[in-house]
Amino acid sequence: MISDLGRVLGKYGFIVYSAPYSLREIDCIVEKDDFFVLVQICKTCDMKDLEQVLIGAKKYKETENIEPNALVIFSYTGEIHHEVLDEAKKKGIIVENNIRKLAKRLLALTKERKNTQ
Repeated sequence: MISDLGRVLGKYGFIVYSAPYSLREIDCIVEKDDFFVLVQICKTCDMKDLEQVLIGAKKYKETENIEPNALVIFSYTGEIHHEVLDEAKKKGIIVENNIRKLAKRLLALTKERKNTQ
């Protein structure tokens, strides 16, 4: 799945790579022009996946000294528990199951960031 994300997001200028072992709570990192996104990939996304991406974000900030610009929970089957959608929305976490839609959302966020700098 990481290679699929990399192939599609790469067309939009993003670099996708596996998270280091020290950040095993997340699956991959998406990067573009100092814009960092942490991604948790799941088959059936549940609250455990949401907790993992939050823990991963905290560890990433501690170990890399970088505040992630966005957190993503990506379901490759489209199966996402409703409570995950509700809680993710409250916490500002992107939940997606379509790579192209994810790319458009991340592009919009990078443009917003550039406009506010």
